[in-house]
Amino acid sequence: MTEPVSADAIREDIRASLRRLRRLGDEGRIVMAEDSWNVDWHDSRVAIEIAAAALERADTAMLWMHTLPHPDGGYPPIPD
Repeated sequence: MTEPVSADAIREDIRASLRRLRRLGDEGRIVMAEDSWNVDWHDSRVAIEIAAAALERADTAMLWMHTLPHPDGGYPPIPD
């Protein structure tokens, strides 16, 4: 994947992820694994709230970020 190429585009991806997470949670489509590996997150509502808060914090942190052009000019794609 080579997109997005700017802080603003990454912020929009975070915001879109937050919207999707909330929609799936509201629809009851997120459940937690019930195996022995999941020792921390048994309640999907709590996990969704924590994840949403983290995405909101990332969104807020990125509010004033700007992307400088590449030294060669423009905004070339950034490979993973």
